[in-house]
Amino acid sequence: MWRLVLIIPLLMNSLILDEVHTTVIILNDCKIWEKTLMGMDSNYFVYSKEIKDRREVRLSYGWIDKSDSLSTINQGYPEILKSDFIFSSELSYNDWYKLMGDPARSFFILRPEDFCSDRRFWHNYQFTLYPVRIFVDGNEMACYLPSTRWIPCE
Repeated sequence: MWRLVLIIPLLMNSLILDEVHTTVIILNDCKIWEKTLMGMDSNYFVYSKEIKDRREVRLSYGWIDKSDSLSTINQGYPEILKSDFIFSSELSYNDWYKLMGDPARSFFILRPEDFCSDRRFWHNYQFTLYPVRIFVDGNEMACYLPSTRWIPCE
């Protein structure tokens, strides 16, 4: 009986890990992404770019409580190319929107300042991949009025 009690949590952990799929987004449209540092810690950042009709995609790396800190991955460029990866320049608004709503995937980015450097050609160079949350603007832009109402912007 005690063996069963020890084995069940191990099986549950392996099932949970298998449900989340990791995808690397390579930010290859280098000059388009704007980086903003968040808060007091320069390790928190947001990359953003306009994608269509004043809509924007934002990739956020950060946390509120230190105990929730996110783990990075170190990989060489050949390893990244062997994994599940996407080039950001190939994604449309709808693609970003679908990625944002996919709970079965976790997303890591290869930052533009890393990808666009010659480091990707260096032998055995290890890039740091950052886990991000994806945010995409909705179909309509909205403005906040002092009366606490949201209305479409003109």
